[in-house]
Amino acid sequence: MQPAGMQRRSNADGVPPRAAKPDKRPPPGGTAAALTYLVIMFLFNELRLALVVRWVPHRRQRVERFMAIQGRRMLATVNRLCGLRYSFDTDAASLPRRFILVTNHQSLADILMLVAAFPRHPLKFVAKRSLQRGIPTLSKCLRYGCHAIIDRTGALHRTRRALVELTRLDRRRLPDSPYPPCSLALFPEGTRSRDGRVGAFHRAGMRILAEQTGLPVVVAALDGGSGISRLHTLRNLTGVHYRVKVLEILPPALDRRAVAEVLGRAREAIASQVASWRGAAAGGPAAAP
Repeated sequence: MQPAGMQRRSNADGVPPRAAKPDKRPPPGGTAAALTYLVIMFLFNELRLALVVRWVPHRRQRVERFMAIQGRRMLATVNRLCGLRYSFDTDAASLPRRFILVTNHQSLADILMLVAAFPRHPLKFVAKRSLQRGIPTLSKCLRYGCHAIIDRTGALHRTRRALVELTRLDRRRLPDSPYPPCSLALFPEGTRSRDGRVGAFHRAGMRILAEQTGLPVVVAALDGGSGISRLHTLRNLTGVHYRVKVLEILPPALDRRAVAEVLGRAREAIASQVASWRGAAAGGPAAAP
């Protein structure tokens, strides 16, 4: 019997989090309990990051590990408290050692879900400047973890500099390093889709990452975030099913034409998968899990 939370076929890190059985309903008041738990954990982890993690050696790598462990732990607990479901079909063994992840964007929770879905591949995100401060745990993880912070309305040369600096991470690694190399994650839509529909993909950021690194491209679809994309929708956690699925692995895109082709193909595949999931949820044709 498949768990209600994380399905075992994903097996992203070999040992999926324990989850409630599908026939076990969450207790009354589970959403309130889950939200209270999340607030406490985000504040507690904010203190841990400020008082301990920021001072340790190899801070960036420690933050990467911290994000993966805490992300999976929090998801498993929220599943038990309120029944929020999540399933990851990422098959870590088949992924390249490093890659550029291209996926759609629905809510801030996407970052947590992707970190949990790819625990063997620490992801570096391209995030807007408003996330750099003010959000417990997340803001510090973005700063201490050396993610790219960009101003979408700022000067183009500053955005390019931040992306180029991101591509230099782990370019030269010691062969005996105990930490896995990082991969780069990009939301080409540039903003969240409030209704879940896949928007237009922009090329500029992808072109810089692809040309600077020469990494293969992993295309993944996600869905579920649009149900909790606004503050008032958080009371609907019990009905949320978050999914992340790797759709295809494409060769490096080394010029503008190749980048355009990759993004066009990626958007088509992602939009098709999201439509398939939503069609099945609405009683239409069955979707691939």
